[in-house]
This record gives sequence, C-alpha cells and structure tokens, in this order.
Amino acid sequence: MVAYFSGRSDGNREGYKLLITGNGIDAVEDATTITLTSPGAAVGLEATVAMFQANPATGTGYWPARINDNDTGTIGGHNAVGEYIEVDFGKVVYIKRWRQYGEFNNGGDGRWKIQYYNLATHAWTDWVTGLATRSTRDWSGYSTVTEVLTDKIRSVCEVVDTFSGAGSQFREIEVIY
Repeated sequence: MVAYFSGRSDGNREGYKLLITGNGIDAVEDATTITLTSPGAAVGLEATVAMFQANPATGTGYWPARINDNDTGTIGGHNAVGEYIEVDFGKVVYIKRWRQYGEFNNGGDGRWKIQYYNLATHAWTDWVTGLATRSTRDWSGYSTVTEVLTDKIRSVCEVVDTFSGAGSQFREIEVIY
C-alpha cells in the first residue's frame, strides 16, 4: 500500500510516500499512533508561476515551449485531436488553478483539456475537460478546480478550432496552486 499524506498543524504541505508491509492489520491492532520521521526533502509544494515556467514544455503540439515561456507574443498550440503539450514541474506540487492567454485567430469552437500525471496510478488523468479556445488576446481569469498532487500536466486537444485554419492556438497557459 502506498499513501500520500500531509498535514502539519502549521499548514505547511509536506507529504511522503508511506510503504506499509506485514502479515495483516492484527500486527498493529493496539496501536493508536504511528510516528514517522522525514527522510529528507518535502514533497507537495504549492505550484507557482515560476515553477510552471522553469522547464520548457514539450509534446506533439506545435511550438510547445512557447505556451509556458512567459512571452504572450509567441504562439503554440494543437493542430490535431490528441496532440498534447506537456509541462514537467521537475518536482511534486499541488495544483488547483489554471488560466490561458488567448489568440484572435481562434473562433472559440476548439476544445481542449488539462490532464495531470497521477502519482498513485502512474497514468494521465483528466483534470479539466471541454475547455474552449480563447478568441481574445488577453488572460482569462484563474479558474479554481479540484486540488491534486502531481509532477506534470499536459493540455490535450479534443476538438481543433476551425476559425482560421491555424489550429487551436495559445499564447500562454498557467497551472498553479
């Protein structure tokens, strides 16, 4: 069994993998408290914009590194259903908010989703789906969704925007705590 836990009384988010082995629950039936000592570095930091921009995005979309380069003058995106753009935080983080910087060449009829890498199942999991391509060249507000623990996210094209024939375009995406 692997469990992630957090919860210091001061609100600091620390989490460690806990591996429990043995011959069954009877071995500890009288125990009421288990004390663990930290093996080292904390995991589960609250993701910041700087963390999101630290590693250039990769993937099968076009110009993926442009969607998290802190430059709203460049464009990246998706030309086909199933294309993805992945951002690796390089550490385990909590995320719960996202926003996008749009592009005039979108008609708003494209759809995409954000997936996070599930550390427990080692598989990509949908986090937010059915997101419309933004047809204005400005930031959306931050949307708050379910808080998750992950080390990477990706955008995946569900429907290609048809307005200009240029695909579903992004100037920037941010995923943070």
